[in-house]
Amino acid sequence: MNDLTDLGFAPFFQQQWNEIDTEDLTPARVFAEHRGAFELVSATGTRLARLSGRLRAQGDDPGALPSAGDWVAARIPEDERAPATIERTLARRSVFTRGAAGRGAATQVIAANVDFVFVVCGLDADNNVRRIERMVARVWAGGAQPTVVLNKSDLCDDAEDRAEEVRLACPGVDVLVTCGLTGDGIPALAAAAGLPGKTGALVGSSGAGKSTILNTLLGDARFETAPVREHDHR
Repeated sequence: MNDLTDLGFAPFFQQQWNEIDTEDLTPARVFAEHRGAFELVSATGTRLARLSGRLRAQGDDPGALPSAGDWVAARIPEDERAPATIERTLARRSVFTRGAAGRGAATQVIAANVDFVFVVCGLDADNNVRRIERMVARVWAGGAQPTVVLNKSDLCDDAEDRAEEVRLACPGVDVLVTCGLTGDGIPALAAAAGLPGKTGALVGSSGAGKSTILNTLLGDARFETAPVREHDHR
């Protein structure tokens, strides 16, 4: 059995749950979405799920559909082999988005109900302060707490100077210097990420070391990493 509080079911969501008709429904959280199929985690475990007909009818508005991190009201059948049905999505406490490519394209929801976001940048060739400022502003706008992670300190001789430059550009934001390969700075990152009942996300350019950091935090090679190209470090 999972504790819903540990999964992030805060009073904000409990209050909504108390105000809707939840007969035969179960609170569950979306932790992955695969082309219209969803993976849910609830108090009883994990289950694949699909949208109800009513929610599918809202497909023209991607922002109205469940995304990773959303809390939903799901109808979970007793047959463990049968998929659950997502009947409704609870209102979000925060949302992290990005603009989709193409003129007039809809905004894409990257993650919902995130408490903190690690903005990961590589100290090899990815440390653009103006871009970091924009990403931090987007996190603030979405209602989450940003932390800048300057990774790959082993490839930079002036890592602390770079960090100070980012601190001046982003007042009120913690800036951590790490190396995912050696583990330097990871304990401070783990302390920031290990708050019970809180949800975090890592964002950043390809090649910044997000997967390596996650593997180091988790203590195993759960996320696949790829070689970095020499000409652009991605």
